[in-house]
Amino acid sequence: MNIKPPHQAFSANPKTTDISPQGRGRGRGRGRGGSLTGTVQEAVGKITPPPCHSPESDMTCASASARRVTPTGTDKLNPSADSVHREVRRRLDNGYKFIKQQKWNEAVKEFKAIKGANPQQEIQKISGHARALNKLGQFKAALNLLDQLPDSDDKSIDNRSIMVSKATAFEGLKRYEEAEVQLLALFEQEGGINKRDIKPCNKHDTNLALVRLWELMGKYDKAEALLLATFSQESGDYEKGIPCNNHYTNLALARFLQITRRYDEAEALLLATFSQESGDYRKGILCKYHDTNLALARLLQITRRYDEAEVLLLATFSQESGDYDKGIPCKNHDTNLALARLWELMGRYDEAEALLLATFRQESGDLKKGKPCNNHQTNLALVYLWELMDKYDEAEALLLATFRQESGDLKKGKPCNNHDTNLALVRLWELMDRPDEAKALLLATFRQESGDLKKGKPCNNHDTNLVLAYNWAREGKLVRARNLITKDLDTKFLTKDQKNSCKLALAISYTGTEEFNAHIENVTLSVDKEHAQSIHNLCFFMKWGLGESQKEGGSPYLKEALTHVENALSCIVSNEKKAQLLSQKAHVIRFLEPGKKQWKELFEEAARLDPSRNLKDKMEPWRQNENKLLTKLGIK
Repeated sequence: MNIKPPHQAFSANPKTTDISPQGRGRGRGRGRGGSLTGTVQEAVGKITPPPCHSPESDMTCASASARRVTPTGTDKLNPSADSVHREVRRRLDNGYKFIKQQKWNEAVKEFKAIKGANPQQEIQKISGHARALNKLGQFKAALNLLDQLPDSDDKSIDNRSIMVSKATAFEGLKRYEEAEVQLLALFEQEGGINKRDIKPCNKHDTNLALVRLWELMGKYDKAEALLLATFSQESGDYEKGIPCNNHYTNLALARFLQITRRYDEAEALLLATFSQESGDYRKGILCKYHDTNLALARLLQITRRYDEAEVLLLATFSQESGDYDKGIPCKNHDTNLALARLWELMGRYDEAEALLLATFRQESGDLKKGKPCNNHQTNLALVYLWELMDKYDEAEALLLATFRQESGDLKKGKPCNNHDTNLALVRLWELMDRPDEAKALLLATFRQESGDLKKGKPCNNHDTNLVLAYNWAREGKLVRARNLITKDLDTKFLTKDQKNSCKLALAISYTGTEEFNAHIENVTLSVDKEHAQSIHNLCFFMKWGLGESQKEGGSPYLKEALTHVENALSCIVSNEKKAQLLSQKAHVIRFLEPGKKQWKELFEEAARLDPSRNLKDKMEPWRQNENKLLTKLGIK
């Protein structure tokens, strides 16, 4: 792409006054412990492109927005029947009105209350009800509801909305192939051609939903081909650096470029879109679309240009009625969390805490009464920050309240209905050195998610499987851990990235053994392969140092370990991955040059890039051997 990023960004200097009404200064916290696999999805902090990038979005807004149900006639001989029809129509109107207002719980209540609907109304009721359930993440319930749809030849029925709801539910349940069947049928029904030279269909939202699904399935070539074809169809010229005339397609393409680590191209496209949407980056003038502003801030954050990201986010925060000096959050939840997350990365924990607490209160939370706010992401964001700050008691109190709010019952051993909350509580109890409680909840979550230990069946959530496998590895139960990872890898609906994480975890479980070479060949990403090989050689050095190896001389292993990790660092990677690699390099340098400061500086740089590293568990088997050897050699 030929668009050149400007040489300077916003020129304004952000204020440094603490957002807290109490006037707290800046501060840093330290944490300890946590799951190495990092599988608890961090609800805080990721500035994502708009929801229209997936079938979970309002892709049916144009075709399935709230519509009035036409009267089917009245029954003069039966006034009560006429009254029932009026009540059904009223509730249908209310349900679709709530959908339009994104009040999903209220919509569900209205649709549930409908009784006595005729066949046409029943289809409209189920369609709207399923859509609201999908928005609430209740995909299985949505699919069960859609299976109850009555047959109808009525051409006025919005079959498109139904197909989208089914695809969304299948995607949410990670049944990607079934979701693909639904979306491809819709795509071809709307004029798309799915052949070697792919042709977009005539519905923008369907194209982007299919792109998003293919990204999840790891079909990046197909996703890119359809995205570029859609971009061209909507008057964009990629070679000339001209954005298309659809805001969401531009952001979807920028997001894809970030996924494939083509950050310069992503930045060029976002800046061109920003300008097309009336923004002036050089003058510090925001564009007219919130999503574009946040997408650009997210890219600046990924590329470690924190000062520029902060200026852009503060400008967005002010535009959306936030007041930094008075400690008033803005009106947009995503902006508040994005700014708090950025301050975490910058080590400004007090400011992040003040903003999150203000957002929590704005969203009806009350810490004194032990009441979580009405936004799950805000609750978990605050918990995560308190973990970073070593405020474990506060984090546990809020997390337990959130757990109960989401239908969990610890006395009965029942996990809540939100996967992220369950794993967050598992991680917190590990941090607090309460392994028995953590393990009990983890196993209950595994069972709730259809796992069966007796039959050796993994659960239907990849993250839960990896956390459990990691726990077993930490306990020395390597055979059980490897079996679970292998069976998880064999499940049908893993994404390409999830398969890669399984292959890497399996290879690392064999580091320091002769079987390692057979498994490292299955790791496809070069950066992961180099990382694992560095750990493998370090493990051989430690075996030699502890007298467990019959080979003479350990320094060649260290040199190999250093070469591999430096090769990995030469790749373009995320902040989190770079932090892992810097930490690995520090482990190697500590043995090579124990008297110098470089290894300490590398650990510090890794912690700056990824503050959550302080929450990572340090109890894998190879780390235990490392501690023994450090003690033996007197290295501190």
